[in-house]
Amino acid sequence: MTQTKIHFYSNPNSGPSSLILHKTEWDRLTRQRNPQEERDDNYLQDLIEQSQAWLKNWSDTVEGCVAKADQKREQQRIKQLATIKEFANRNVGKNNAEVIQRARQQIFEESCYGKKLVSALLESRDQEEREAQINLKKEIKQKQMELELKKAKTVTFCTFDLDKDEDTVKEKRKSIEIENSKTNKEMFEKQKEQEAKSNEKRKQGELKDAQLMKRLLELEDEAAIYKEHQDTEIMKINYNTTKQLQLEQKKQFDDFIEKYNKKGEHRAAKRERRNKEKTKQDRKNNKTIAEFNKSMAEAANQWKGINKRYCDRQSAATSPYFQPQRRLIAELRRREKEPSPWSGSETLDLQFFKNAERTLSECKNKITARRVINVST
Repeated sequence: MTQTKIHFYSNPNSGPSSLILHKTEWDRLTRQRNPQEERDDNYLQDLIEQSQAWLKNWSDTVEGCVAKADQKREQQRIKQLATIKEFANRNVGKNNAEVIQRARQQIFEESCYGKKLVSALLESRDQEEREAQINLKKEIKQKQMELELKKAKTVTFCTFDLDKDEDTVKEKRKSIEIENSKTNKEMFEKQKEQEAKSNEKRKQGELKDAQLMKRLLELEDEAAIYKEHQDTEIMKINYNTTKQLQLEQKKQFDDFIEKYNKKGEHRAAKRERRNKEKTKQDRKNNKTIAEFNKSMAEAANQWKGINKRYCDRQSAATSPYFQPQRRLIAELRRREKEPSPWSGSETLDLQFFKNAERTLSECKNKITARRVINVST
């Protein structure tokens, strides 16, 4: 039970007295007029919300169907987004490869040897087309000669054979008519078969069009129903809440990434400072070691000089005079035997050689090359 802070104000002029309360205290008193009823209302409201949440998990209710449809739609949206991202990444890699290949092809075509090879290819194609035209003219001429010979044979058959034997002429005419009738019959059957096939194709096309129209009408009805369902107040509220939730999640993710980046930068700066200090310390240590080695070497040289002073001059072994020169020559020969380092021009020469070889393989009438390209250099 909370205590209420009440201030009593008495009027000194024998007027009406009054009680002074804070606004929050007054609101609390008004809320606690009937606390049992308020608790009952809150309990009933909790029960209603719990039952509404349970209804969303039932398959035979409207809320359950709506929740299931929303879940299915969300899964489809996630799949579509994954497909779009995969397609975009694949297109990016494909576009990069196409740009590189196009640039190499342009370098090849703009070079002097590339232009010569392309001109040789065009000349070879022109010669091939010219030869094909000559062969076509020969075939047309030969067919015309054969037709003229057939006409001459039919004319001689009509003029001379009628005079020789009328019966043989009739038999030949009859055989010709039979062959013509057979040919006409075959042509009629083929034409009839083609008409039947065309009618069958037309019927199948009409059937497919009817099925497609039926499906379109069904889709339009479904779209209208879906649109009516989407325009409801519940769907708008769900859409707004989902959008707000996504924005909050995105903001949380961005904040997390920003904090992680700041921590990473701090760690990197700290690591860099530590490495610099370590490098300085290593330099100091190396300097002291070098000074110690130098002093030891000087002491050793002085000791050798002392020994030489006390030894006979013939017993002192002189240092070789040509040893540094021989060492430099051996190092030069070793570097000459090593393979040459990689250079970007080698790949361009190899690409140029491949394009030239492909172009020359397509040329029928090749032009003798005036210069040999060395790919190894």
